[in-house]
Amino acid sequence: MNMHHFDSQEAQRLHTQKVGNKFILGSIAFSVSFMALCIVIMLAI
Repeated sequence: MNMHHFDSQEAQRLHTQKVGNKFILGSIAFSVSFMALCIVIMLAI
């Protein structure tokens, strides 16, 4: 029972880590695209 509980905790932790990584990658991609948009606007002006 205790081992099973540990396994579920480990799975939960891995899932949280995976979601966190996806969120970090998403925010990095958003920042890069936002900077590119600003550069394009500055060049256009």
